[in-house]
Amino acid sequence: MLALGTPVLRAEAHWPARGGGAAQARPRLSVLLLGPAGRVRGPEDFVAGPRTQHPSGQVRRLPPPAGGPPLDAVQLALAGLAPDVQRLVLAVDAGGALLASAGPLRLLLRDAAGGEVGELPLAVVSPRDTALVCGEVSRGGAGWMFRATRRGFPGGAAELAAAFGAVPGGGTPPGGAPARGGHPPPAPRDTTPVPQPDPAFTLPPQGPQFRPGHAGP
Repeated sequence: MLALGTPVLRAEAHWPARGGGAAQARPRLSVLLLGPAGRVRGPEDFVAGPRTQHPSGQVRRLPPPAGGPPLDAVQLALAGLAPDVQRLVLAVDAGGALLASAGPLRLLLRDAAGGEVGELPLAVVSPRDTALVCGEVSRGGAGWMFRATRRGFPGGAAELAAAFGAVPGGGTPPGGAPARGGHPPPAPRDTTPVPQPDPAFTLPPQGPQFRPGHAGP
C-alpha cells in the first residue's frame, strides 16, 4: 500500500497514440464509491460514462486535454468525502471494446499540485477483458491509502457495476452482498470480489521503491 499525503488525487489512464487509421479502443476511467458494506450506497456512487461527477462534487471525471498524448482522468477530493465512504475503486473500460486493443495501458497518480505520486502498468487479466479494476483508495488511520489491484471483467462496465452492487442504468439491487463477477489474476486463486494486489506498481524515481505491504513513510 501507498500512503497518500495529498487531499486531492488525480488518476490518469494513458495509452499510446496509434496512427494510420487503425482501430483502437479509447479507455475511460470510472470510480465506484463504496460504503462500509463494500458496495455502492446508490446509483450515483458509480461515476462513469455520462455521469461526469458525484452529487457531492468530490469525485469527477476530467475533460480530455486539448492536444498531447491520449489520456482519460478522474479527480478525487479525498478530504471532502462523506465519512461513510470507506473505499473508492478505480476502474477502466473501453465501452465494450477489448482493452487490449488500446495498446499498453498505464495508470499515473498525481497530487494536488500535479506532481507524480506513482505509476502502474495496467495489464489485462484476460485478453477478453473489456473492463479492469486497477486500484483502490481506502481509509487508513487519519488518511488515505492507495492499493494497486487487478480484476478483469469481460462483461464491461455492466459486469463491473454489478460486482459492487450497482445496476447499470440506475438503481441498486436488493440488500445483501454484491454480485460476484470478474476474474482476478490466476494466482493466488480468489473466490471473492476483492481484487488482488498488483506488484508492478512503482513510485516515481525520487521516492522509495514500492513494496507490497509497505505503508509508506
